[in-house]
Amino acid sequence: MSLLPSSILPLLLLCLLITPSIAFPKRKPAQQQHSFLQCLSDHSETTAIPFSRTFFTPDSSNFSTVLNSTAQNLRYLLPSVLKPVFIFTPLQVSHIQAAVICSKKLNINLRIRSGGHDYEGLSYASKTESSFLILDLSKAWVQAGATIGEAYYRIAEKSRRFPTGTAPEVLLQGQSLFKTYFKAKSDFVRDPIPETGLEGIWKRFLQEDSPFTIWNPLGGQMARISESAIPFPHRKGNAFMIQWLTYWQDGESSAAKHMDWMRKLHNYMTPYVSMMPRASYVNYRDLDLGMNKGGNTSFIEASAWGTSYFKGNFNKLVQIKTKFDPENFFRHEQSIPPLPVSMRKRKRRGGVGYH
Repeated sequence: MSLLPSSILPLLLLCLLITPSIAFPKRKPAQQQHSFLQCLSDHSETTAIPFSRTFFTPDSSNFSTVLNSTAQNLRYLLPSVLKPVFIFTPLQVSHIQAAVICSKKLNINLRIRSGGHDYEGLSYASKTESSFLILDLSKAWVQAGATIGEAYYRIAEKSRRFPTGTAPEVLLQGQSLFKTYFKAKSDFVRDPIPETGLEGIWKRFLQEDSPFTIWNPLGGQMARISESAIPFPHRKGNAFMIQWLTYWQDGESSAAKHMDWMRKLHNYMTPYVSMMPRASYVNYRDLDLGMNKGGNTSFIEASAWGTSYFKGNFNKLVQIKTKFDPENFFRHEQSIPPLPVSMRKRKRRGGVGYH
């Protein structure tokens, strides 16, 4: 089993910091592909990268297979959604470093995928970037006959994590999040929902074809963790978290209907859930909260979803982003923005009160 080390993010950030920012004019896809391959060869520690099994363009016979392999939300495989100019599946850390260097040098937006579980497909699709590549890190091969417990153990030996079923003696099988068309939202509930509120939820669920919800209890020992200890702040004071989801099989033809139902349900729940901000769970990502517009990330606009996901920790994350990625190289539709240059100057003069 070949697994990549767990220290990938620091390496990615280090590559960013040591790489000069070079502005290039937009290249045509064929030129981008050729330039990227040449750049990878120049910056990789190995003498030759096996591009035939690591590099896939839209002209490759297996491009769609690789792209679709871990795409969970099929809404982001529709023809109307922007697709990557190519996919690169690194075999070792030096390939990852080279990919970061080259995507920055050639001004190609980088999407990093490791399982494809983003609810809004941001690891393999884009609503705003016309030119982007996928750096696909989800590579671990397990032979037939292995149990879940064996896979857990061997992957843990490499200091990695692996999401799957719960029974260790069960044979390993392919796990899919939904692998369908779906839309999700989330809420955090602080006070008991009255009976009339619950009846309203039930009434609305009976109006939808395939509604789905999970209610996760919070509080208890979890509430002892400080709100500012880690980015996830939604413990103390919350009784439970709700995931709302609807899914369908007929693609674009009924998407508007189901999306409208989800938004109306979410609006109905407003009196019963957290407020100021109305909190959401980042792993149930919801682009209805707002989006960055390509590389022009607005700190003010990003605060809308940033405070919903992270509350006061959003400001801390912005500071970290500003320190390690001031040019906003690592970005997607809901990535953390760096502070605008004008606000950085004010912060140095003591005009912005982040702690």
